[in-house]
Amino acid sequence: MTDLNFFQSNIGKWKTLRTLYQSDGPTFYLDKSDIDIQFDNNTDYLIKNNSIYQKSQINLSKLQSKNLINISKRANPSKQIKYQMLYKFNNDRHISLEYNYGNLTILEKIWLVNSNLRLSISMIQKHNQCIFISFSSDIKIT
Repeated sequence: MTDLNFFQSNIGKWKTLRTLYQSDGPTFYLDKSDIDIQFDNNTDYLIKNNSIYQKSQINLSKLQSKNLINISKRANPSKQIKYQMLYKFNNDRHISLEYNYGNLTILEKIWLVNSNLRLSISMIQKHNQCIFISFSSDIKIT
């Protein structure tokens, strides 16, 4: 599976349940969300620039550097956030990601179990210290 095929297989609407565990205490958070992942209609541009467009908010022998842009069609362009992301495909349906958001570093592994189920585990670091561990499951609804 190519990187483009992997990302295309994630297109659609997903229901997500995410659990965040704080590493220095007994605190945990539970979050439910809806995610709508879409590609821009200009596929040639996407292939050329290896960009992904994700409609809602929410790595390592050979690293590839790609850009991930988080946008909403109704969002104010000044609120668009551009991320620098490193990713590596470990096998057909497993990808490892590393990206930064401010002074946070997020390391994530995503498994596309089948076309309707995606699982991920993430570690959120601040100044090279683990502050949260996250587990999520996503069920595709369309």
